[in-house]
Amino acid sequence: MVSDYLKHLTTLLLAGTLVSLTLLPPRPVKAQTPNFAGLSISDLGTVMRDGSFGDISWRAGTPAAEILQLGAFSDTKLPQMSMGYILKEIGLSPQKVSLEAAPFLKKLSLKDFVNTIPLLGSTRLKQVAPFKALIKQQFGSDVAENLSNRTLSQLSRNANFSSLTLEELSTLNNYSLSSIPGLSELPIEKFTNWENLPISNIPGLDQLPFKTYLSDLIDVNLPLAMADVVFSDEEANRTNTITGSYNEGFQVPCNQSNCAHLELGDLPGWPKLMQGKQWISGDSQWVSGGSGCLTGREPTGRHPFSKSFKVVLNETDEAAGQAQFSLYFRFAIFCGTSPYIIGPFPFYSVKEKDTVIVGF
Repeated sequence: MVSDYLKHLTTLLLAGTLVSLTLLPPRPVKAQTPNFAGLSISDLGTVMRDGSFGDISWRAGTPAAEILQLGAFSDTKLPQMSMGYILKEIGLSPQKVSLEAAPFLKKLSLKDFVNTIPLLGSTRLKQVAPFKALIKQQFGSDVAENLSNRTLSQLSRNANFSSLTLEELSTLNNYSLSSIPGLSELPIEKFTNWENLPISNIPGLDQLPFKTYLSDLIDVNLPLAMADVVFSDEEANRTNTITGSYNEGFQVPCNQSNCAHLELGDLPGWPKLMQGKQWISGDSQWVSGGSGCLTGREPTGRHPFSKSFKVVLNETDEAAGQAQFSLYFRFAIFCGTSPYIIGPFPFYSVKEKDTVIVGF
């Protein structure tokens, strides 16, 4: 299927008829497929259903940034990015963003900061305003002044100061990310257990467009099929499928009594490859997913844009001739990645004869 579509694209390019990589059928389109590259996590809105996997759980109505963890994007450019870079990309400056905006920093001790940020240990207390204020608050002005010329490395070896955390500083909101030298320039992956941090803990990350960090993102809106007919879960044993998982492949038959699905058709002018193909609903069929210590089951679907998330067909309404596509994400820890189980987040809906992005 991939090679035939690429050959078709090449033919159009050589013929001079392809003026844009956003191809739409000549007939009117009732529902535009979304341009995912321009979206960010904040655009996902809230999760539609309760769910859980292992120790992770979520409730319907919770924003995506509070559920999704950084580990979901461990194989993208995101871990190498710093908070300063992320803020700059969305038009903000670390000098204008409070330490309060990065909640995970509150749990780090003075010793943690010294061990994490290069050269911070050789910085004198008087040059790191939040920690000087913290020592002043906890031990008094005289002690803070007497220690002003001590380095943070020296203080981190003293039991009285090594375990101090920013969480204890009552005026934390007065200090910006740039008030701790080297903090805003540090890659996210340098923080211990960064994979478990919610997206909401990194200021501005939920507003950063996916195209900035998803290195495998296919940012061309290329509708490759037509939504022909929507079927309810009264359909059984559908075998001409294009859905599944990385673990099982993407032609997993639905060998059961309930196989709600979207039957696809070919777009005018495109190779006759999709007629009669079936996109099975993730509400009907689950398949194996995940890796390492986190294997399990996930809704069937496809990955038209990126392996960081999965596009799943939900809520097929045969009478109305319409269906909803949603997104599912995963999480990762040191020993593996979970199935694409965190969702659904609403993506886009289609009616019969609308276009559908199926990907390569």
